[in-house]
Amino acid sequence: MSCLQRRNYGNLGETVNAMLEMNAMATSNKFDTMETVAHDFNNLLTGILGNLELMQMRAQRRGITEFDDYLTGSRSAANRAVSLTQRLLAVSGQLAHQ
Repeated sequence: MSCLQRRNYGNLGETVNAMLEMNAMATSNKFDTMETVAHDFNNLLTGILGNLELMQMRAQRRGITEFDDYLTGSRSAANRAVSLTQRLLAVSGQLAHQ
């Protein structure tokens, strides 16, 4: 093997290492982004759930029951979304630390 071939092999190894490093950084950035989006989504859900609770309380005070099923269904769906967001945060945290 000539000196030139060995040198090219060395550059290939450096290139592979650089690519692996870049891939690891990109993966880490994806998890950071997923975590940020999950936190933002969770904040939105907090507002949604708070307003649904206020609507339900106001309706109960006024004796309005025709929207109970809609409010209950909406709160249930929002709570499921909170659960999903928590799982996304857990997964992104676990994968980011691997």
